[in-house]
Amino acid sequence: MIVPDKYRGSTEYRSACDELIRVARAGKTIYYSDLANILGLPTSGDQMRHEVSHLLGEISEDEVTLHKRPMLSAVVVSRENNRPGSGFYELARQLKKLTAGEAEEDFWVQEVNRVYTVWSPSSRPWRDAVIAALHRYSARHETKTITRQGLIAEELAQITSDTSSEGQTPEQTLSRILQELQDEKILYFSSRGTYVLLDRPVEVEEDDLPDDAIDFALETKKLQLGNVETSDPEGSTRLRRGQARIRELTLRYYDFRCGFCDVSDRALLKAAHVSRWADDPPARGDLCNVVCMCSFHDVLFEHGYFALADDYRILKRQIVASVTIRRILDITETLRADTAYPPSPVFLRKHRIRTGFGV
Repeated sequence: MIVPDKYRGSTEYRSACDELIRVARAGKTIYYSDLANILGLPTSGDQMRHEVSHLLGEISEDEVTLHKRPMLSAVVVSRENNRPGSGFYELARQLKKLTAGEAEEDFWVQEVNRVYTVWSPSSRPWRDAVIAALHRYSARHETKTITRQGLIAEELAQITSDTSSEGQTPEQTLSRILQELQDEKILYFSSRGTYVLLDRPVEVEEDDLPDDAIDFALETKKLQLGNVETSDPEGSTRLRRGQARIRELTLRYYDFRCGFCDVSDRALLKAAHVSRWADDPPARGDLCNVVCMCSFHDVLFEHGYFALADDYRILKRQIVASVTIRRILDITETLRADTAYPPSPVFLRKHRIRTGFGV
């Protein structure tokens, strides 16, 4: 690492990237002081130069070394001469992009044009060609998991032909399209360094997905969990992993506490499906069909001792013989529904109908 960590992962880093990409897509430049103003940093003086230079250094180093793209900071210039500062060229030398004897002015002109090319608004044919290539790769290898190098080796020539891009910068354009597809949640870049194709629902038992990709598919309602034959141990293992991720995410979104009481012992917490697993296969992977419940509330909910109205009011069975059950129901007053995935009224109605509470 050339530029030490200071802003990486911060709001300022993300905001600066967004602004520089916006400027690049428009084919323009932005002044250092204007960028500092947008980020809430000092707009003049040594502190502005130091902080903005450091932030831009982190961004450009990451663009070059991690994403294999040109230096995004090339679009940031001084108000005095409409050119980058000396730090831009020094970093370019450290990154081995600016070679000995090459004129700084010539390098900057070429680099800023490379930035414009990479970030120019994509044409529809390129996007369509990349998506088609992803599907071909996926079908050929029978997996939703795709490596960048594999895609380049097997599909770049076809993409280039389909888009009439010979002689241009197809690898850079491909990188940009892949990033755009990530932004659209069509692709997910996993912890294994591979892409996962998620433009259509993925069946967890059919693919060996890492946990973070399973989580992403669950959170974007792209994961399906089917039925697996006992003779398929690999599929069974993958299905259990999917079930485990549903439980983990559900507990996390409910702050590791029952949605109806104060029980927080993980051994007593369950990811309870509102519309039952066996009754509603398409909803198995829908986080809005799962509530974190303790073992006590889970079994009472399952057997219809209480239900939820669409507005999450508690509906209770009127005649209950057990004193213990009545006591549990007495303390069941509300559902903590302030979660990213509150139970959907669609599933609540199915539960009410099944347990005799009506529509």
